[in-house]
Amino acid sequence: MSLFSVSLPVKESIDIDAPVSDVFPLVLDFKKVVDWSPWFIMEPDCKTSLKGDGLSVGSVHTWNGEWIGKGDMTHKEIIENKKVVEEVRFMSPWSSTAKAWFDFEDLGNNKTRVTWSMAGTLPLPLFWMKKSMIAWIGMDYQRGLSMLKELAEEDNVHSKVEFLGNDMADGFDYIGIKRSTTTDEMPKLMGADFERLESLIKSKSLKVKNPAFSIYHKFDPISGQCAYTAGVALQEIIKAPDGFIVNSVKGGKALRVKHTGRYLHLGNAWTAGMSYIRGKKIKARKSADPIEVYLNHPKMVKPEALETVIYFPVQ
Repeated sequence: MSLFSVSLPVKESIDIDAPVSDVFPLVLDFKKVVDWSPWFIMEPDCKTSLKGDGLSVGSVHTWNGEWIGKGDMTHKEIIENKKVVEEVRFMSPWSSTAKAWFDFEDLGNNKTRVTWSMAGTLPLPLFWMKKSMIAWIGMDYQRGLSMLKELAEEDNVHSKVEFLGNDMADGFDYIGIKRSTTTDEMPKLMGADFERLESLIKSKSLKVKNPAFSIYHKFDPISGQCAYTAGVALQEIIKAPDGFIVNSVKGGKALRVKHTGRYLHLGNAWTAGMSYIRGKKIKARKSADPIEVYLNHPKMVKPEALETVIYFPVQ
């Protein structure tokens, strides 16, 4: 690290129900990395090339994407079933070099712990971005490790991202539950909120429009705090019962990104949408919050068949 940069350390781990001999090749082989990479899932058509066999020291994997940027990674050290060390060079949207490595721990009983680490730097003038960069890269690593786990355990990754377009979305009235909580507690609480909504709809015979949705008012990975509204659109306005709110969403232009697969991987669609907006230099409409719309019910379809569309308000 130079005097003109600040350190950027990241470290995330996951336990996988598969032997290390099965997990290690999925990380080592550059040809297989694309199946679980948290970045290539966002831009499947990204141009890639390979120098070498992708399995040995000196092999280089290069990518050049429209909105995930341009760069390459090189195998620098390989210890069979123990460690893979890479040099990662980013050429755009900014230029930097980092060391990344994977440690593999055999936990016995056909279980493996994978730890993904990075030692990078940030130019000194951007020191104020350190906490946010560590948080966002950490989330990328978590997304990648979750997909690696699924690939190792099920021989497939149930996550597909599609861009549906940038067009006008209609407004609507809704009934919902608004809550502030932590990002860790959010999934459990949101599930409970939708159960309360379903019970209210049945008990009051409310006229609603499917599908259900969540409005994300705040999501801060640095502080771990978030705020959301879990809701369902109403066909006619009613008085809000205790513990619920009745409100409206104004119509407007939005980028629509569809995700097919487990809710666990929804971060792939969120990151893809934000990267697309940044890469295409589209201006966000800050007066409105993004909305996650659930096209089918988790009790009615298999998790891998869940369909969700995220609306990103844009100008």
